[in-house]
Amino acid sequence: MLPKVSINKNGDGAGCATPKDPTIIVVDVDDVASEPTRVVGNTVLEGDLELKEGAKAIGIYATPDTIDAGYDQEGETDARGFKDKVGFDHPGDSTDINNFAEGGANKGFIILVKECDGTANGKTKMYGQKCSPLFMTSSPTNNKEGNKRHFDFNQSMSTKFVPGEYTGTMPELAPTSEAAAANPETE
Repeated sequence: MLPKVSINKNGDGAGCATPKDPTIIVVDVDDVASEPTRVVGNTVLEGDLELKEGAKAIGIYATPDTIDAGYDQEGETDARGFKDKVGFDHPGDSTDINNFAEGGANKGFIILVKECDGTANGKTKMYGQKCSPLFMTSSPTNNKEGNKRHFDFNQSMSTKFVPGEYTGTMPELAPTSEAAAANPETE
């Protein structure tokens, strides 16, 4: 349903780039117990992204100015939909990032991206859904220009929803490999 409200300018500087928190939160859809609900015309998600018992989300550092999150619109008349997308660079060539790239190559994901918008909590957007996840492609670079890996996460099937504003509880993150090695009981 189309909300019938007039839309003013958001304020001075509303069109400026919004910095993002450098931790991209990646959730394997196989770990999702339940997800927030929504209706067309209301982009604020209702409820929490709950993970199955013992499951954790993965936090990945992204070079802040490379984070590009949004959506594309496509389709025929009466069947137009949206495909979420998130892209970013991760510096270096660690074993952990290579393991993630290889192990996640054919998995579906939901991604949470937090904006640093000047508010106390920031606005968090959720990209993908359990039944229409994002799928990853990655490409490493190791040359005179730099040593990094670029990730693109894209939905393969469009939905009737743009990325929603996530207001629920943030999922627990898995420990880093260093923290897990130092405290094996956390696994």
